[in-house]
Amino acid sequence: MKRRVPTYFIKNAAKMVSDKLIVHYDQHQHREVETPDWLPPGKRIVGITAGASCRTTDRGHIRRLFELRGISVQHLLAN
Repeated sequence: MKRRVPTYFIKNAAKMVSDKLIVHYDQHQHREVETPDWLPPGKRIVGITAGASCRTTDRGHIRRLFELRGISVQHLLAN
């Protein structure tokens, strides 16, 4: 049995509203939808993919994920 991994297509980091809510494009419904409880508590491995022109956007997404876990950008840069 194959394990399914949840995926979310988002336009920008602000679509990660909180660890309890993400607004993302659903390719089957052809519209943006809201998904609750998308980021479970505890340690997680998160994969991020983007086109070549999105490198600065990737940083924003990564920064936002850490913020949702209560880790400041200053703390990340200090370590």
